[in-house]
Amino acid sequence: MGSSAKKRKDKKADFQKTKLKVGKARPKPMNNTDTSFKAKAIVLKEQSLSTNAPSAKAQLSHNISLLSSRSDKQRKESLAHVSSLISQSSQSTGTTLSTAVILKRTLPLLLDASAGVRSQLLSLFRSLPAKDVEDHVDLIAPYIRAGLTHMSADVNDTTADIFEWLLETAGTEYVSCPGGWMKTQDTFLVTLRWNSSARTTSSQWSTANDASTTGWTSTKTTFARSAGETKLTVKVLKCLALFLEAGLVELPKKEEYDPLGDYKFTFPVAPYRIHMMPTRMHTFRHLNLFGAPRDEASMEYAELEERLRVFSDHYKARFESGLEAARKDGGEVGRAAGLIAAVLASSGVSTLD
Repeated sequence: MGSSAKKRKDKKADFQKTKLKVGKARPKPMNNTDTSFKAKAIVLKEQSLSTNAPSAKAQLSHNISLLSSRSDKQRKESLAHVSSLISQSSQSTGTTLSTAVILKRTLPLLLDASAGVRSQLLSLFRSLPAKDVEDHVDLIAPYIRAGLTHMSADVNDTTADIFEWLLETAGTEYVSCPGGWMKTQDTFLVTLRWNSSARTTSSQWSTANDASTTGWTSTKTTFARSAGETKLTVKVLKCLALFLEAGLVELPKKEEYDPLGDYKFTFPVAPYRIHMMPTRMHTFRHLNLFGAPRDEASMEYAELEERLRVFSDHYKARFESGLEAARKDGGEVGRAAGLIAAVLASSGVSTLD
């Protein structure tokens, strides 16, 4: 009986209201946590500032190391700092780091998902000395081709802007670098959807409805209808016009410095130019003396005649067919296609009106 009475008393106590008495504090619950403790902190009243600021090379190296940060804002700010340091150093004594090192660390950001980072990357490229860009176009070319064929339309758009800057800065050097001529034309055909589904020895075209005809077979070329995709198509066509102009049109020759002046000698001084230092970088790179064997697409086509031959043999028919479809489409796309037709006509490889 005593056990049952105790249980009833405990159960009843759970529902009884505690009576508070005047002057006495309210009893604390059993799960109460004491928060009356105090934490000590160290506070520095003054910050120690060094009179010796880090050098420009140290700042540049530090900001380049931050380009692999996970934060989009951090990568963008680091690119801005690198761009400003390059501009300041180029005005005084030249860049503190080689352009090759800067390009190797910044070029992967061309495929970055952040639009702000890619826009800042274009600003950085424009701050680089033009001569250094001409000497390192072979580093930029693979990223240009990857950006043009990227799945993201935003990356394609930024890559087209960077490619336009590169062609205006070092167009001749780009089409002359290994893989710069044939691989880039293949990239344009894929981007513009002018590539065919099959290729034979003949250079004629056939549609999907005429499967019996030998030669190139492809479906009808169609262009994007949305405003954004049309704008991107126009940008790519303008880049193609600059690219073909750099590779197929002969530029006016610059006046070369003659060390002999007005003195014109005959043998044995007549062929003095062949003994002078070359004026362009990688003079014997086209020989590929120490590299792995290259296929036809990876070769270097430094001479205008070689580029004309390759274009006529492999790409002329496809580009002409694509241009005809683009001009029929009209609008901005048709006008951009007209620029390409004018370039081909001036080079003498095409007779498009």
